[in-house]
Amino acid sequence: MQTKYQILDILNKYGIPYAQKGKSYVTRCPWCKGDSKLQSHNAEINVETGTIYCFSEQKTYLVKDLLMHFGELNDEDIEKAKEKMQKNAQHNTELAKSTQKRRKFSDLKNDLISKGYIVTGVYEYRNLAGQKEYEVIRFDKPDPDGGKPEKKPIPVALDGYVGLGNRRQIPYRLEQFSLIQSDEIWLCEGEKCTDSVIANMPSSANIIAIGFRKASDLKGFENLFQSKKAVIFQDNDKTGIANTRNLVELLKTYAKEIVIVKFTEFADGYDVADFLEDFSWNQLIERIENSETIQTPASQISVIKNGTAVSIQKLEEWILEPFIPTNSIVLLDGLGGTGKSIFAMEMAFAISTGQSFLLKEFVPKGKYPILYLSSEETDWRFWERLKSIENSYQVQSRNFYWTSTISRDFSHQTRLFALELREITPTETFDFLVQAIEKTKAKLIVLDSWINFYGIDENSTEYGAIAYDFLKAIIKVHDCSFLLIHHQTKESMRGEISIFRGSGVFREQARTRIVMAKRHGQRIVEIEKSNYYSEMLSKFPISLEFSNGIWAITGQKVAIEEKNYGNGKKKNGNGKKKEQEEVIYQDPNYPDSDFA
Repeated sequence: MQTKYQILDILNKYGIPYAQKGKSYVTRCPWCKGDSKLQSHNAEINVETGTIYCFSEQKTYLVKDLLMHFGELNDEDIEKAKEKMQKNAQHNTELAKSTQKRRKFSDLKNDLISKGYIVTGVYEYRNLAGQKEYEVIRFDKPDPDGGKPEKKPIPVALDGYVGLGNRRQIPYRLEQFSLIQSDEIWLCEGEKCTDSVIANMPSSANIIAIGFRKASDLKGFENLFQSKKAVIFQDNDKTGIANTRNLVELLKTYAKEIVIVKFTEFADGYDVADFLEDFSWNQLIERIENSETIQTPASQISVIKNGTAVSIQKLEEWILEPFIPTNSIVLLDGLGGTGKSIFAMEMAFAISTGQSFLLKEFVPKGKYPILYLSSEETDWRFWERLKSIENSYQVQSRNFYWTSTISRDFSHQTRLFALELREITPTETFDFLVQAIEKTKAKLIVLDSWINFYGIDENSTEYGAIAYDFLKAIIKVHDCSFLLIHHQTKESMRGEISIFRGSGVFREQARTRIVMAKRHGQRIVEIEKSNYYSEMLSKFPISLEFSNGIWAITGQKVAIEEKNYGNGKKKNGNGKKKEQEEVIYQDPNYPDSDFA
């Protein structure tokens, strides 16, 4: 009996029994015949993708595999189909480069041509069995100024009408899975890039290169990436960044390894097709080898180490000791008006110039690029404060990069995160942040203030942990640290942890917490928490004053002195209870002459 699904028809033809189970179909695997412990099926049939997944072997079989299993397809047929596909790819690549050829299409085509568009590609979309499902005709309108042309991809269904009808968008060149046995799958954004890769690929290369418009095109095809290496070529624009992020989330459960190839040093919109026009195939292979690799669950077992049998290279632990450790999230807390922003700005400036901050021994480990994002100051006010610091330090910094999200020049929102269907997702501002870090090579990123950039429910523990995970992912990839400026409530600054502003995750998962407060008429700075030991921690808390646009230690230090009271917790020798009180005293370790 004929069905509407090719894979079921093949099973019927060769007498392989199957059954419908809910919305799925199940069968015994035609290859392994099933696990002896199973009484019925051991494989699931996906009729939409035309695949059979064997639970016993943990392997996905395609229509091609069925046809070869039953002798309807051989290596010679596959080689001929592969050659035809490569010729088609070369044809489309040449057509895309052409500016004169015009082909008759339909009324829509004539309308587009009358507006100055030309046909630059005819792309056939086939399913895993090699059957044509629809095609996409690409029209380009040349830019008179020589820039990138305006493009219009027009999908055309088999009945000749524009659009996919009730069909869904599928990956381009999907039929390669029927022709090529490969443990490496390359993902390109768009048909032009895919064909460019295939056309330049040596005939001896067994690499599957497929195209997509958005990550969801691959939904339902994830099993094809089971235990395979996925190479993603990221277009150099915000859409490319978003697509790459979504692809990684989609494939990381299945792929053995994910490599992200970026073109950030080139102009906006630059892609792998542009690279292959400017450089050679071997240079592309070299770029892949030097690109970022995302560790997936399948590859994580190798990170387990056995005792001290392995040698671990020591890395620098501090950017600025004892304030900013490397590869960490640091929280700078305080009430509004205590001077946190100017404190952070000056500290960041000192790091960018390699000069000491507050004390001679508080010196950064090098001159590092800084990226400071403000959500509270206008460009003029920020520039004015920075100029004052620059004058006091008597040096200019070429390593201090900054922007204000309330500036007219900044076109995005301030929030890094948003809620979509009750799930936290990064915004285009998050993508901007990643691009800015890549461009500046920033070692420290300051977000002033964290609540404004965070932008969602600050009291949610789950959302707070997820937001920190996004920052930690940036830290791992870009070898940097974050300094988050956090405005506190008066009650929390009195030490009532239960009413700490926002989720306790902000406080607990930060590796260092710096606190600024006003006490006894003094501005006090202390390091309330540090996960890394430093002898310099003994110098805190310290008293500061603001003078000539920068902070200076006053020559006074906060100490803890015990005094007798009637309602304290501890008892002295006379049976009276005593509690602690902060007092200010002159400290010889902080001579005024050091800060003249």
